[in-house]
Amino acid sequence: MYKVKKLFEKGVAEDLIKSRLTALNKLIEKLNVIPPILEDFEASKEIIAQYKLLPNDALMVAIMRRKNISLLLTLDSDFRQVPWIKVIP
Repeated sequence: MYKVKKLFEKGVAEDLIKSRLTALNKLIEKLNVIPPILEDFEASKEIIAQYKLLPNDALMVAIMRRKNISLLLTLDSDFRQVPWIKVIP
């Protein structure tokens, strides 16, 4: 990712960036964004203490728990600490 950023800054990777933005726009159409509620913020405090996650990650886990979501596509290995979450890849 950083290689692409450096190339983009040099004006070299403009086509690559445009193709990735096009792909993201197609993906966005299929996403369902779940906003946090007050209870998620409260639950995230417990999750931070229990799993030693950063606040943003803990909030995501709280939302996942509330919505019964157990599958997560991420490269962030911190989520592997939560036993009921299946991390992909």
